Amino acid sequence: MENPGLVVRGQAAPFSTALRSLINNPRYSDICFVVGQERQEVFAHRCLLACRCNFFQRLLGPGIPSPVVLSTVPAEAFLAVLEFLYTNSVKLHRYSVSLPSRGLGGREAEDARGAGETPFCSLNHSHSPHPDPVQVLEVLTAAVEYGLEELRELCLEFVVKVLDVELVCEALQVAVTFGLEPLQKRCIAFIETHSQEALRTRGFLELSATALLPVLRSDKLCVDEAELIQAARSWARVGAVSGVWGLDDDAEAAQAAGFCKRARGTGSRLSSIGGVGATRGRGGSSSGSRAEIGSARPSGAKRPGRTEPTGASHSG
Repeated sequence: MENPGLVVRGQAAPFSTALRSLINNPRYSDICFVVGQERQEVFAHRCLLACRCNFFQRLLGPGIPSPVVLSTVPAEAFLAVLEFLYTNSVKLHRYSVSLPSRGLGGREAEDARGAGETPFCSLNHSHSPHPDPVQVLEVLTAAVEYGLEELRELCLEFVVKVLDVELVCEALQVAVTFGLEPLQKRCIAFIETHSQEALRTRGFLELSATALLPVLRSDKLCVDEAELIQAARSWARVGAVSGVWGLDDDAEAAQAAGFCKRARGTGSRLSSIGGVGATRGRGGSSSGSRAEIGSARPSGAKRPGRTEPTGASHSG
């Protein structure tokens, strides 16, 4: 009988460190991505991406040109995805991270080190002074759309742990966009407990109509009706100012009141706030039907891009 042998395992940390040094390192790379609106070059290795992720296995088949343009995924989110694919770990933050001009181990960094020096690649994880967009939600968005189930679960676990007033509406938008029901329920429960603070955040004003509905439908919000109407009017005003609706003050007020009425089933007291009977859906129609506000995707969680011809730019 053949001896089955014994599996012996070396230390995981040195192996992970060695693979980390390959992240965005042009040395030995065989594929280049042009990522984000700033068109940052990111270097990678086809075989590693293909064996770790079915999305990249399909994307990086024979004949695919290089560079591959992914203009709608932020560079820091894409680099976080690569970090996970290369090392099976990733450092997540509530807010965006500041990256070197060429990411991890780019050519400028290599030149600065001097020839012959071993590159050591690491993310700059200092908090940005402008905490928008929310980096963990960008990584979560990429994980969902790239089909990375383990990374998605890690991001969801992290979001739940750090959920706060500033993050909750952004997280709710992502949850609604991608059908992440447990996260959506957690966000709604948090908003119910911290209603006054949450309704004053920028994230609330940028919610899509689809994401706003479950908030307004809740009968557990810790605000009175007048405060809820004011929040809805502020939400409507953002759409008008951005040119999505183009409503005047009366129509804006009617839209907010009518939206609350449809969401919560309340009576004439809400509709009287608007001063006019008709409500207008998004896009300026005079019907009572409601249209979605712009993109359902939050500003801080853009869609990972699709592959494009060399030199092309995907507007997202």
